[in-house]
Amino acid sequence: MLRSSTGECEVQAVTVRGVAAAAAVDRSRLAAAFEQLRGAGVVHLRGGAPIDPAAADATEVFEWHRDAHRAGIQTDLGIAYDTEHVRGFVSLLDAARRESRSSGTAFASIVPIPKAADSTGSTDLRAVAIARLMLDGVTRVGASFRDLTEKLAPMALGCGADFLAVVASPRPAPSPTTEPDPALLGVPIDELRRLVGEANFELQLEPPALTKSLRQGLG
Repeated sequence: MLRSSTGECEVQAVTVRGVAAAAAVDRSRLAAAFEQLRGAGVVHLRGGAPIDPAAADATEVFEWHRDAHRAGIQTDLGIAYDTEHVRGFVSLLDAARRESRSSGTAFASIVPIPKAADSTGSTDLRAVAIARLMLDGVTRVGASFRDLTEKLAPMALGCGADFLAVVASPRPAPSPTTEPDPALLGVPIDELRRLVGEANFELQLEPPALTKSLRQGLG
């Protein structure tokens, strides 16, 4: 789905990982693909599934984002974390910080995403706070609304998150219903409306169908 704005557009259904897969992860073809997208007016791409610092392809996936930045396309990046790979999480944040400072076009946002289903609220809030401290003045930091839920979401904003995002998670998600519904977020629409008013946060939601459903409910 494309949203046009002043002759430029944002691709919501296509992600950095999706473009890489289409280019068969060939770096020269990938760079050309990003150039073609930018030439078509694309200025922003979602990252897709988060980078896992412990995965063998973490560096390679990060380079895909750099290829997009070189083409003039901003990207969103999710970084998975757990208590066993804190160093890798911090290293990726540092790489994102350096990339954002050295490139005119870089990350539009960074979103820490817990890997473990039993991740504690304390760990989740610390991850957001660490990201904010390392990326202060560099790029926006998001908090995963799906993982923090409505109980911790306002606290994440107090720990430095600029917005709440519903993004791809390393963990299996419940099977989606045919008709997207705000209840998929685990929050009744009235409660979500109250949280929006009290915390004054913004929601960046994926997939687009869920965004449309929530906008209709909040409208």
